[in-house]
Amino acid sequence: YKPHLHYVSLRDKISALFNLKSTNLYLLIGFGAILTATSVFLTLSRTGIISLCISMIVFGMLFMLRSIDKKRGIIIIIIGILIVLSVGWFGWKPIFERFEKLKEARYNIEETRLQIWNDSIEIVKEFPLTGTGMGTFINIYPRYRTVPGNAVAAHAHNDYLEFFTDGGAILYFLCLLFLIVFAYKVFKAFSKRKDIFSIYIFIASVSGIVSIIIHSATDFNLHIAANGLYFTFLFGLAVSAANTRMHHNLNNTNLRELKISVKAILPIIVVLFLLVSVINSGFLTGEFYFSKIKDIKITDNLSSDELQEIRSASTRASIFDPLEAEYFYASANIEWLLANKEIAKMRYLKAVWLNPVNGEYLQRLGLVMSDFKKYDIADKLLRAGIDFDKQNISRYKRYVAWLFAIGRNDEAKNIIRKAIIIEPEKTREFVTIMILKKLDDYEILSVLPEMPVPYFIFADYLLKTGNEKMAEIIYTNAFDFIKQDSNFPKSYIFSIKNYYVKKGRLDEALNFMKKAEMFFPNDTKIKINIGDIYEKLGIKDKAADEYKKVLTLDPNYFDAKLRLERLSAKK
Repeated sequence: YKPHLHYVSLRDKISALFNLKSTNLYLLIGFGAILTATSVFLTLSRTGIISLCISMIVFGMLFMLRSIDKKRGIIIIIIGILIVLSVGWFGWKPIFERFEKLKEARYNIEETRLQIWNDSIEIVKEFPLTGTGMGTFINIYPRYRTVPGNAVAAHAHNDYLEFFTDGGAILYFLCLLFLIVFAYKVFKAFSKRKDIFSIYIFIASVSGIVSIIIHSATDFNLHIAANGLYFTFLFGLAVSAANTRMHHNLNNTNLRELKISVKAILPIIVVLFLLVSVINSGFLTGEFYFSKIKDIKITDNLSSDELQEIRSASTRASIFDPLEAEYFYASANIEWLLANKEIAKMRYLKAVWLNPVNGEYLQRLGLVMSDFKKYDIADKLLRAGIDFDKQNISRYKRYVAWLFAIGRNDEAKNIIRKAIIIEPEKTREFVTIMILKKLDDYEILSVLPEMPVPYFIFADYLLKTGNEKMAEIIYTNAFDFIKQDSNFPKSYIFSIKNYYVKKGRLDEALNFMKKAEMFFPNDTKIKINIGDIYEKLGIKDKAADEYKKVLTLDPNYFDAKLRLERLSAKK
């Protein structure tokens, strides 16, 4: 029903609009649609925003292709504009900042998608046909990982890449075949539909499918059960909308009826139901028992009662869920503490058999084999632990400790060097290990790679131990390496400067910061520190010059303004 309001005032038209039947319902649905879409922008999800916009374009295009009322298409466009305007109400700045972070990210695992994708491609190259197995990405990824740190990457943040890593070309082909057949069949049926309600439902379903398909390119939506179920529901809804007859007295669907004998299929359904029930109940029971001890740190300080409780829980968990390696590993740790070494060894072997790419399990078994005097096997297992977890510095530290313990010092030094190259910030930990192994300062220096961070950390140690002469030589060398490291953290520079200032050696602090300024000529913090040293030396004019340079680079630098005003007041 469309009321004719051509010859009345605007006020009467507005009044009539709000008095129409179901106006409240239309306003509620319209406001809800705008609010839902706006919330996507406020999540700051970059691909969520893009997928929403593209899915709305698809909605409008399908609308126009079916030659439906053009005015309705205009309404869709207006809704899109209202969504954009409503986002503007909250501000676009945080959204743009999120887009800019895509290339700037360094250590946040969720912000390093490009690196994870490149690493995933290496997995695909090695297992192109069958992949590594469904759900194994979290296990296999550490072997190919180039992202620094120990944060767990459970997914590839790209469903298509993860399907390829897990299922290979076979799974990819099957998924692609399904989409092609689906698109061909439903669009063929859709082109013949006349019922407006079915057309709307179909267009909405396809738009939702397109949105999820686009978003899955930068996230793991289809690995989240709720999203996967909803995605499947949209496919079913699209098929139903394209084929269901709502105003026909004959068949209520265009789909061919599939005749299935209930008697023939019932036993299969019952068997599958029982099998799934047993597997899942075992999984849940194992999880229940293990949850009691999961957060307990297993050490020698635990009482015998606590050890027995942990032993009982981990053993029960492994019985109910015999495919979970973590339960056997926990049980093995307890048996080892209780001096049941043979039982512990068998359980470590079981854990490795269930998860042969877990670096922790491999290395722990290696240490056990070493205890049984099987050094060749131990060495292979400890090395394998590193190979399957290349970015985890703990793996290197464990292997280094073992090499030192059996007197293979030169090999230990080589492993330390490799580890520091991977994560220079861990230099202090390895320096501590070398000191405990009685290596002198020159031996330690020979192990360090020619990188600024390891040299600065070692020089800081030398200053604290009184070897200032050697520290200054290392600082000089460290500055030469800064050019090679675009990600060099400047905090190391300020820690050295603070040391000199604390010791009252202001001239040396000034020379040091001047040298730093040569490498970072536009760094305001370095300049303000130079000004601070000049002030302490009583050279007010030069201090003022430094603060002016800071304000030239950053006119809003409040601290520089304050210092300059203070100097002017003293004059």
